[in-house]
Amino acid sequence: MTLLVSIVGYISSEYWMNDKLELLESNAKALSAYAKQMVESRNYNLEVGRTGEAVANASDITVFFVDVHGNTFTCSEIKQDIDCIHMGKTVEKIIMDRAYIDGIYTDTTTLGGMYSTDHYTVGVPITGYLECYGVVFVSCEASNYEVYIQKIINILINSGVICLILGFILIYIITKRLVKPIIDVSNSANAMINGDYSHRIEVNRKDEIGTLVLSFNNMVEAQKSLETMRSSFIANVSHELKTPMTTIGGFIDGILDGTIPEERQRHYLSIVSDEVKRLSLMVNAMLSLSKLESGQTELKPISIDITEIICRIIISFSLKLEGKNIEIKGMEDAEPFIINGDYDLMYQAIYNLFDNAIKFTPQNGVIKVKIDDNNQLFSITNSGKGIIKEDIEFIFDRFYKGDKSRSKDKSGFGLGLFIVKSIINIHNGNITVESEYEKSTTFTITLPK
Repeated sequence: MTLLVSIVGYISSEYWMNDKLELLESNAKALSAYAKQMVESRNYNLEVGRTGEAVANASDITVFFVDVHGNTFTCSEIKQDIDCIHMGKTVEKIIMDRAYIDGIYTDTTTLGGMYSTDHYTVGVPITGYLECYGVVFVSCEASNYEVYIQKIINILINSGVICLILGFILIYIITKRLVKPIIDVSNSANAMINGDYSHRIEVNRKDEIGTLVLSFNNMVEAQKSLETMRSSFIANVSHELKTPMTTIGGFIDGILDGTIPEERQRHYLSIVSDEVKRLSLMVNAMLSLSKLESGQTELKPISIDITEIICRIIISFSLKLEGKNIEIKGMEDAEPFIINGDYDLMYQAIYNLFDNAIKFTPQNGVIKVKIDDNNQLFSITNSGKGIIKEDIEFIFDRFYKGDKSRSKDKSGFGLGLFIVKSIINIHNGNITVESEYEKSTTFTITLPK
């Protein structure tokens, strides 16, 4: 602010002083030319005096005429009821000589003590053809400059103060508008830390802050959904662990304390073995999920035949298929389906799909396999109750278990299809599901060549 005032003050002073000197010079030259014309007139003093007075009144300056010796013979102040300080005074010879020699006298001066303060003064000689008749002097107070500069400074300071106040108000409004959503995000984040996912931030802007708030709201919604699924998963896993552990513990205690007779011990040990295998499957599923999510799964791509993998898996499920009298269709004339992928991961994905299909296929049902090498896809369709419309959207979500009433098998953990989707995504493929409720469900996998 101080620098601005200094710069503007300097520029204004230069402009004001130059403008004032130009005005004085132009008036002085005009009066000199007029006096030159009137020099032969009998009323010379009177005429030039009147003209000088008129010019002085119009331009707020002082005009006085001196003869060749520097003696004042007429002044504009005489007719203005002002105490004239020029009449009876003599201008110094050195000033007169400068006016004669240079053709003009320009200075900020007291005119050798004629003025008590500095005046801007311009003197122009009144010259004839062969001689000089005197000098016309035009002056004004230099103190007017200080008044002018003070006004400029006052205007600048007042304007600066107003601009600063308006600037602070504007900055406050803008800052509040910028900071408020950030504060809301912080408050919502703190609420999330305490387990409260109900906070949502209003979005009424389309800039970067608005995008950030929208992304945060989406994150909160996703986190809330994840937390719900996690809670459900923990409850399911706790139940699934508690049941077999209780069964295993009960049967082992019964064998050890003799409650279970020796001839029945083998039967109950086989049940214990099945429960242990079931626990092992659950642990393996959780380990697979952990590796997939952490990115620790490293692909070992080789040329593999999907048709051959499907055949192996069908054979491995032969006992379950026979137990439910499920018919497999579509493998009679299946062609090889070759891709470049990780054999173990693809085996696990297809195994999970068949395990899921068998689980939800009713007694005497049908599982149909379609292999299309030309379009790089294969599908598995199982008969049964299908998937209700509300579950289709979430069927591939981790920890999600749909309508449990579709099957008597309650052994699922909500991880199988999520693992399948993750494996297919790692192979740059795609998996979709279609279902007709009370009829069938079809999972279709498309893989790149």
